[in-house]
Amino acid sequence: MRALKTRHPLFILGIIFCCGIIFSAKLRPAFPLLFIFSLFTFLLAWLSRNNDYLHGLAVASTVFLLSGALFSLHATRPSCHIDNFVLPESNFVLIEGFIDEEPFIRQGRTFFVFRARYLYTPGHKTKSCGRVMVRLEGGNAFRYGEELVLGGYLNRFFRTKNASYHNYLLRQGITARLDVPTPKAVTRTGINKGLALRRLSLYLKDRSERVICAYLSPVASGVVSAMVLGERRGVADVIENMMVKSGTVHILVVSGFNVGVVSFLLYLSLKILRIPARVRFYIAVLILSVYALITGGSNPVVRAVLMSAVYMFSCQQKREPDFYNASSLAAIFILAQNPQQLFDLGFQLSFLSVLCILFFYPRLKALFRLDKARPAVIRVIAESGLVSLSAWLGTLWPVALNFGLFSPVTVLANIFIAWLAVFITLAGFCLLLAGFSLPHLAILFSAPLEFSISLLLKINAYLVNLPFSYFYL
Repeated sequence: MRALKTRHPLFILGIIFCCGIIFSAKLRPAFPLLFIFSLFTFLLAWLSRNNDYLHGLAVASTVFLLSGALFSLHATRPSCHIDNFVLPESNFVLIEGFIDEEPFIRQGRTFFVFRARYLYTPGHKTKSCGRVMVRLEGGNAFRYGEELVLGGYLNRFFRTKNASYHNYLLRQGITARLDVPTPKAVTRTGINKGLALRRLSLYLKDRSERVICAYLSPVASGVVSAMVLGERRGVADVIENMMVKSGTVHILVVSGFNVGVVSFLLYLSLKILRIPARVRFYIAVLILSVYALITGGSNPVVRAVLMSAVYMFSCQQKREPDFYNASSLAAIFILAQNPQQLFDLGFQLSFLSVLCILFFYPRLKALFRLDKARPAVIRVIAESGLVSLSAWLGTLWPVALNFGLFSPVTVLANIFIAWLAVFITLAGFCLLLAGFSLPHLAILFSAPLEFSISLLLKINAYLVNLPFSYFYL
């Protein structure tokens, strides 16, 4: 395929990679068959290096087949998988393993994802694998990585009212639930099996939440925790619903927008400190990686971190960054770990919005001749509007089809709210830095944050109440 010799070869390969996953998800071919054919096309690609057309076709076929094989492998569960031990009726079992994600408490119950290692049934100890959702009666303090032995009733995971969370669990391969009736059925071994870097990130997140809650009111602390740390538990439902209607709910999660602000602040700080470019790049990537872990490592965050790394590397090499290739690289990285993420709406909206900004924004800017707009403030506002419009055009139909919501006010809302969100994010990080190092100065950021959040919510409420601001389809 001569298209592979275009300016955006990774973008073409990324599309082929996604097509291979869709093909495998629809037809479910066997993994060995796909893998054998991919070896054949790889050999053909190697032998046809001097033939552009045949070489491109072979490379595209290899990527297509490998991505399909990857999906098939990911969807295949080994015989020891915990899902194979779920009976039609609830059965009592003992499971040994460790907590694989940060636990949370809701309505007096403790929930966490548990990675199984051994399964105990009467008279048998069986090596097991896979993950199960645990629901423990009572609010108990557990930590990521803790090794436990749990006694409870193993059931097939049923659909809950929160369909999005249910689908998220299915994409993570979690189809079973363990109901632990009492804390007495939990045995702690005192061993922690969690990754050290992940434990460090969760510790920093917990400390950061404490700092934010100490200096801000409950409403403001909930918004700042969501925007800076990706923790939305403290955001009131009424606030989240209003942001959904205006199409600005993306600022309440750590997404590409927030990571972009962090990347700019971090890179500028390191440059002011006169750290050499090469060292600056590695420090920035390391800090952004830890930040991605702190915020939960969602698809938009991983995408933004990888694209920021590509941008900084391009600047270091004094080359123009190619964001089409960078976004494709991020997509392949995410899908290589879990091909099921391709069918996640958050993944789709994240990449659609970026690609539509890359495609529509320069064309709209040239169409309206914004380079000649004066004064500069008008030009900046107009450019912000075009960025918002470009992203809205990309996410319009997916949002309408999945949520039945059409929000024309989104473009206008993002022009005003995005700038406030930038200030809140920057002030939130300043509050954290002061809270950790100079607690007496942290109070200086409290009042500006409280005022900015109050202004943001009032602007959002005003825009949502405008006639024809949103429609439910």
